[in-house]
Amino acid sequence: AAEELLRYAFEELDCRMAHCSHFEWNGQSRRVIEKLGFAPAGVHDTVDSLGRTQKMLCYTMPRAVWARRRQA
Repeated sequence: AAEELLRYAFEELDCRMAHCSHFEWNGQSRRVIEKLGFAPAGVHDTVDSLGRTQKMLCYTMPRAVWARRRQA
């Protein structure tokens, strides 16, 4: 599903860059994001739905990186 979402973003919507993030404690999301080929872009604090401050890890993927990975 995540691969299809990236394909749609880059091919159908003509996006130049994809961004995603996850809470620091969410290792499963981290593994999916890294497997897709996203690169770390930074960390910031955010407030979750319960009002707690959480670390959010952010990632990016330029269209060119996605295209190279898709051809491989």
